[in-house]
Amino acid sequence: MNLNPMYQKTKNPYPTARTLKETPSIPKQRKIRKDKKKDIKVPVSEKQKKAIRRLAYKRKMTATSFSTMLVEEALQSAYLQQLKAVPYKDTHDFVHVKLRNNEYDQIVELAIDWNVSVRKCVYRILVFMLADGVDGKDE
Repeated sequence: MNLNPMYQKTKNPYPTARTLKETPSIPKQRKIRKDKKKDIKVPVSEKQKKAIRRLAYKRKMTATSFSTMLVEEALQSAYLQQLKAVPYKDTHDFVHVKLRNNEYDQIVELAIDWNVSVRKCVYRILVFMLADGVDGKDE
């Protein structure tokens, strides 16, 4: 019988760091949130951004939530397919629109129908809703 455990022939019942590292681990897949939203950056002019911020302030909302609300309302309307093309200019001044997956799918379908990018599609809808909201309901 050896007093030094290093020379004993019995196996250690407790796993060591070396034996733990040797066991292959399968990485767990992270769950995807069901309410995950897609963020779309929409370029707007300075005048449009001021209008969005002003109207959002009147409703005690942020510019992002107000822009999102406008696009969501437009997706509910029946005359959305008949929107005319508007000139698109990338101004490097953006407003964010955060849409749920089903609304984003609707935008993608519209973008395919109109043969434009998703960003241009949301821009067209947002400009239409701003013109409709500024001229009609809010002022």
